[in-house]
Amino acid sequence: MTVTVDFRNMTRALYRVVSAPPGERDWDAIRHHYHPQARLVRTGVNPDGSPFVSVFTLDAYIENVRQVLDGVRFSEVEIAQESVVFGNVARLT
Repeated sequence: MTVTVDFRNMTRALYRVVSAPPGERDWDAIRHHYHPQARLVRTGVNPDGSPFVSVFTLDAYIENVRQVLDGVRFSEVEIAQESVVFGNVARLT
């Protein structure tokens, strides 16, 4: 079975939800883009300079972003995209 995924539209849909004004983020608008067992990964650097990685289910990611962005006007714009697919695993950067 071949599954075609439009990563560009998937990313744009996520940015549209995240970049909405506070109280107007429609998380249900992106659920159909994700497999029920999908994982979203966030990486970054802690204040002490050490790296971190957080792995989320879609629901856990949504809850985390809600806590971070609650009451905040935030906007994210894609400047580049790379999609790497190996078998049935994809990485978007």
